[in-house]
Amino acid sequence: MKIFQSKKEIPHKIDFFSKHFFNNPLFYDIETTGFSRDFHMIYMIGIGKLVNETIVSTHFLAETKEDEVSIIKSFFDALSDSDLLISYNGKRFDLPFIIARAQKHSLSLPLIFPEELDIYLEAKPLFRLLPTPDQKLKTMEHYLHITRNDKMTGGELITVFQSYLNTHDAESETLLLKHNTEDILNLPELMQLLSIKEILSFEHLSNFNYSIEEFTGANGNPCKELALSYNHSCTITNSFIFYCDQFFIRIDPSKIRIQIPIKTGNMLYFYDNYKDYYYLPEEDRAIHKSVASFLPKELRQKAKASNCYQKYEGDFLPNPNNIFSPSFKQSYKSKDSFLALDQSKDYLLSHIKKYLQTLLTL
Repeated sequence: MKIFQSKKEIPHKIDFFSKHFFNNPLFYDIETTGFSRDFHMIYMIGIGKLVNETIVSTHFLAETKEDEVSIIKSFFDALSDSDLLISYNGKRFDLPFIIARAQKHSLSLPLIFPEELDIYLEAKPLFRLLPTPDQKLKTMEHYLHITRNDKMTGGELITVFQSYLNTHDAESETLLLKHNTEDILNLPELMQLLSIKEILSFEHLSNFNYSIEEFTGANGNPCKELALSYNHSCTITNSFIFYCDQFFIRIDPSKIRIQIPIKTGNMLYFYDNYKDYYYLPEEDRAIHKSVASFLPKELRQKAKASNCYQKYEGDFLPNPNNIFSPSFKQSYKSKDSFLALDQSKDYLLSHIKKYLQTLLTL
């Protein structure tokens, strides 16, 4: 077994550990010859520790197949002074693989494993908002603007390692180490995903500014939106944009801006018990039967669920899960609901955290 070390300055402060009272986190990542815990081996384990503003990595590389035992033992030894394991998909792949291979070699397992923070699993609710083709480690690094020089995949390196077992040549060794080194050294920066998730939880929303902004859309039509902005204290080093039909969010290193499109025009408010109403075809609206009974029969007809409504004209915002009342729709079959801005603005702004959390639903 060969042991190598490397280090990298972290370009931003990680405040997660102080927030959650962890003092000695250990980053880790493994390289294997395949996915089967029974038939494939671990040929390298990399670990990383924080030293001031730097991550220092150590890599245990197998020179023979028998070195797998020494590699696993070295990893277990490193756990003794750590209170948190940090990985990317380690809970589902890396740690179960290590434990299975240790048992294969009849090695004693640590009595207690540190708590584990799996960045992949923690950030998973965020992935549906990201404009990325997948959630692979390299894809997330690229999205977060993390520099990576290694171009090889884990699958491609299996052939390199099998060759290295016979030759122990420097070129293969460099390729193997470069991949695992960057996996480890980039993990602290990958924790920005957790910062983004925390920001989008809106738990710390306070002292926000808001405005109704009018502009001309791409099609030349007049448009409106509700714009909210406030400062955040989470650690991110770049700007990120999230958008869908219902919102546009821009997160900058110290500020977040949220834009929610406003629909202007007519919406329908549907009454709950249509059997208590009459529909007036000439006026295209429904009224309660206690009032409609005074009208000539030819001017009224028993309401149906689809026409038991009152029209309302104004500005409207999305009303996810009908969290605010009254709720309006564009048609009876429409799945989307809206709130009338002139009726609900004050209440909305006083409950903006609940509104944004429901709108985003991480």
